[in-house]
Amino acid sequence: MNLALPALVILLGVLPGIACFYGYFAGRFDKRSAGLSGVEELALYAIFAIPINALALIACRRVGVPFEFGIVTHLLTGNVSDAAASEISTVLQRSAVPSSVTYLTILACSYAIGSVGRRVVWTCRLDVSIPLLRLKHSWYYALQGRLSTLPRRVLAFVDVLTEHPGQPPDDSRLYRGLVIDFEISSTGGIDSLTLVKAKRGRGRGQDFEWVDIPSSRLMIVGSTIHSINMTYVELVEQLPGRRLDRLRGQVPLILRRFFLEEP
Repeated sequence: MNLALPALVILLGVLPGIACFYGYFAGRFDKRSAGLSGVEELALYAIFAIPINALALIACRRVGVPFEFGIVTHLLTGNVSDAAASEISTVLQRSAVPSSVTYLTILACSYAIGSVGRRVVWTCRLDVSIPLLRLKHSWYYALQGRLSTLPRRVLAFVDVLTEHPGQPPDDSRLYRGLVIDFEISSTGGIDSLTLVKAKRGRGRGQDFEWVDIPSSRLMIVGSTIHSINMTYVELVEQLPGRRLDRLRGQVPLILRRFFLEEP
């Protein structure tokens, strides 16, 4: 029994699910933030692939593109006689170009479905209220001010205590600034933290003061971070008084959140 053919068919069937997976876990929803294990990731490939393949079969049937179930059955069994192999080869040669175009279109649509799904979840903040959609690491939401107890538009300011052993005059340093970006390590931790309007704490007790850091951005390496304290500042939007005018004012904000994935 030839195991290569069934494995190839299964791989082709799961690829739309893989494309959808990577379309969803991109942009604001990094795969490492989700904290998925290898088994969970493989399961999601199959879960995403099943409905996508079903929709693809329905769409192909509606537009008159045939699907050769007989060929797939022969390939899945792995037992292909010489006559069957010759028939399969003839069918594949005759439909190679349209089949390739159709399959690549399905893969592109699968990625687009994942990408649109991510933007819908982000815009409607479904991951904040639905545990199934929530990313694993709580700091992901804390650093962005994306918590259920907070209003929609906030600025996330952070006080970061870092440790630098063996570097005088102090082994620890305190920084403050507005979080604009962060990088995720391969293990799902904070690899780096980028701040703007950054300040550094100087002195102790009554002599303590915040000193501006002369730079446009400050990047703090994650391995040096000892503790983090968050402060959120709400941005109040002045919208028109009439209901229809308020709705019109919200439309550009919703579109920006959808396409640009803004908070």
